[in-house]
Amino acid sequence: MRNVEFRSRNARSTSAQVNSFKRPFSIFDYLESNFAKVPALHRILSQGRQHDAKTIVTEGLEPSEDLIQENEDLKIRCAPCTSHQSRTWRISLFSEAFSSQSEIERISPESFLGYAIIKEDILDGKRICRIYESVIRPSRHPNNCIRGAQKWDCSVLSITFSVLGYLYAQQNGLTNVCAHAAARTVASRFHPQGDMTYREMNDLVGIDHKNRRLGDGAGLNTKDLQAILEKAGASCVMINYQDWGESDETVTSFMSMKEKTPYQKVIYPSIESGFPALLAFQTKNSDRLLGIAVFGHTFNEDAWVSQADFGYFRVGDEISYIPSDYWVSMFLIHDDNFGSNYCLPKFYLETKGQDQVFAAFATLPKEVQLPGLLAEIIAADYLYPLTDQAPKVEIPWMRRLRSYQNKNRLVLRPYLVSFGDYVCHLESLSDWEGNSETSAIESLRRTSDEIKKRMFWMVEMSVPELFHVNRRKLGEVLLRADIAPSPERDLTSFAFARLPGQFAFPRDRRKKEFFFPPSGIKGHTALYGCEDS
Repeated sequence: MRNVEFRSRNARSTSAQVNSFKRPFSIFDYLESNFAKVPALHRILSQGRQHDAKTIVTEGLEPSEDLIQENEDLKIRCAPCTSHQSRTWRISLFSEAFSSQSEIERISPESFLGYAIIKEDILDGKRICRIYESVIRPSRHPNNCIRGAQKWDCSVLSITFSVLGYLYAQQNGLTNVCAHAAARTVASRFHPQGDMTYREMNDLVGIDHKNRRLGDGAGLNTKDLQAILEKAGASCVMINYQDWGESDETVTSFMSMKEKTPYQKVIYPSIESGFPALLAFQTKNSDRLLGIAVFGHTFNEDAWVSQADFGYFRVGDEISYIPSDYWVSMFLIHDDNFGSNYCLPKFYLETKGQDQVFAAFATLPKEVQLPGLLAEIIAADYLYPLTDQAPKVEIPWMRRLRSYQNKNRLVLRPYLVSFGDYVCHLESLSDWEGNSETSAIESLRRTSDEIKKRMFWMVEMSVPELFHVNRRKLGEVLLRADIAPSPERDLTSFAFARLPGQFAFPRDRRKKEFFFPPSGIKGHTALYGCEDS
């Protein structure tokens, strides 16, 4: 390893300029004078405006190891290129006002809004200028739901600041393409080093820039994308929507379905649980796969569809419920060409015809074998024998749960948690009358350390009026996520459930029989992640 910083976000600066970002500073003037060839940077700076940025710092950078790697690969890819020049800048935004480099030491860490690395390559006179990477604090809109965001450390004038978010990047079109940029965003959620270099991706899938080259219509395929994400440490729930010479067995990790599931239902449980997704699509102008990273969604508490749609998601002829994604109106995405933190309408992309979704990749931790969509279906399947056997206690919310279930109007929300996190969540809950859990907490805490580390799908049960207004629920079904689904529905993955006033544990898994110790919580409680709302 060379004696340089590995990441450009931490590289030493060679020059620096501090400017006020307040009026009359003009983003248009700044870009036209400095970075006219990077239109996506306007989107980055506009997000700074949304966050009331007051200061912008522009630094020229020394070469860092990741950029040196890219420059070496560009020379191989563009041989016999006789001339290659490369320059890099780091742009940082702050919500506090300061006017000199020396003042940076007094700036509050909370004022750092994010950064962008701009890389310019000139290859035999051809100029490529793009955002090599950027992380900007997500939108402040209260209905934007983003989970699993990472902390990114960035040096500004030799001081380290941190920002939470999902990394955004643009391709150079020669040693990395659009699908690389999207894969990098998603892979960073799992990679041991927190980020995956383009050289690591290319080495993995056999792109050596000689025998297999990128550009000129050549890019990554679905097998490449799956290999990259799995190498980073993810499991992939992948559905291929097109016939591209690949059988279901080669492109699907968990599910082989002739009737393809809508991509929205494939990716929702993952992003709801804090694990990003990747959508690959083609346009009629290109044979190459394009990619966008999906890492969040909006929550529309006034959504009409959930009430009006009588064709609720069904399992066979008997079981019906309302999926919690009915209240999702937008997905939050990064787009390589246009910028970061955009909203994609949930039904804008389809899975048939041109300019539509080619494949959808939902990511999960490596040990997970049960996809979120199937967990939701299995939990719904278990609810009927569970509520049939439950004692007829005089608890109003148990009566209401049965009533909504009989009308096919229970809301189910799948969320992936560790057992230890679930116990902490249960301990934090209290119902509308102030009842909380007591004796069960101690019993659950006595479970082995091995069980505490296991991942479970917590499928929360609610009713529409509680779910969308108050973000509250009536209970949850816990399913082991590390066990592959069983077609017999024999309670193999079932751990236990919590209903108003009682728990449900398996007595005989083969016969689907339960026993019901009491629970101190008799009413509705906060959804996971909404305990303080």
